[in-house]
Amino acid sequence: MVLYVNRGDMGNPHDAIVDTSHPLMVTSAGHYRLHTVPQMRTYRPDGRADYLLIYIADGVVRFLIDGQERPLEKGTAVLFRPYEVQDFCASAEKKSEYYWCHFTGAEVEAALTDSGIPTRETVFYAGSSSDYQWLFLQMVRELQAKQQGYEEILRMNLRHLCLLIGRHRTAEQTPDEKTLGEIESAIRFFGVRYYQNFDIKAYAKQHWMTLHWFAQNFKKATGASPKQYIIALRIANAKHLLDNTSDTIAQIAAAVGYENTPYFHRLFRKQTGMTPLEYRHRPR
Repeated sequence: MVLYVNRGDMGNPHDAIVDTSHPLMVTSAGHYRLHTVPQMRTYRPDGRADYLLIYIADGVVRFLIDGQERPLEKGTAVLFRPYEVQDFCASAEKKSEYYWCHFTGAEVEAALTDSGIPTRETVFYAGSSSDYQWLFLQMVRELQAKQQGYEEILRMNLRHLCLLIGRHRTAEQTPDEKTLGEIESAIRFFGVRYYQNFDIKAYAKQHWMTLHWFAQNFKKATGASPKQYIIALRIANAKHLLDNTSDTIAQIAAAVGYENTPYFHRLFRKQTGMTPLEYRHRPR
């Protein structure tokens, strides 16, 4: 069985409560830690009518988001909005441990925005903090005891939790010296080998970084994801070859890393608004 389960609910734990008469309302909260059960999957193909915030406290929990499997690690938060597909799996092998809460209300989106929670992201890094765990457990206790004023305390706990996550994300916007060094090394590596086929996930692993951490900090430093950055390098070098050589389009495509010439043609047009030949013969 699951080694540890601790949860509290406003009503039926399987029913989503939607209440727009309150600005913010926590309806259930819990803490799961797997030990002996091989895995525990949550699958809601139609989502729920309320919001679900999950915080991974240890190990790895695998999520299926937008059709892509994502193994999310300690310190990551996931926010499901109403009616979004929820599909995630915890396992004893990965030492999965996570906290969660369901909430509703007329001012949820405003509260999230005011706290600095991203409005369009499902997954974001929140960092490791015992304060998060303490606040989730406070919500569990309030829902279990239901003493006088518990609904207001639950609102305060959730607001506190969101504010701490938002504060962490704001502080994260300025990369430290070590982080900048890692990103600068990656930029140099990509600048020399942009035309080669390599796995970004493997690059991150070789340099002792998670893919999520690397991609997030790379985008903060450059304004583009690693994949977008490499594409921009390839297109920039293709432009140079179109302007300065008589090589065929197929030769140029191969030189910048694309053996599939039609794909290069489509990508070049998407990035520049012109075909490679139109670019070569443009008025200058």
